[in-house]
Amino acid sequence: MVTDITVEKSLEYLASTDRQLGEVHGRVEGINHHIKTAKAVAFLEASGTVGERQAHADCNPDVVALINEYENVVGERETIRTTRKRAELTIEVWRTQQASSRRGHL
Repeated sequence: MVTDITVEKSLEYLASTDRQLGEVHGRVEGINHHIKTAKAVAFLEASGTVGERQAHADCNPDVVALINEYENVVGERETIRTTRKRAELTIEVWRTQQASSRRGHL
């Protein structure tokens, strides 16, 4: 059974992570843009065939570092999202329990 205290904590978590989720999402989008820009710069600085230049751009240390950062930020975003989803589900279970209780089913 979900308690009122658990629901209160879930609501507090949702409220406290609104801005955090938005900021992390913005970081994901920004890093994604930076990856594309860094690849383009590395491609333009490289010489050789298109394939060689592309390989050079893909292996560029700046690009690799940005991809690693992107992976970390996406993981952070998904952790926040899934924890928020669990909080939302906890509240929904509590609401269902309350409705059942009012109907005399619990």
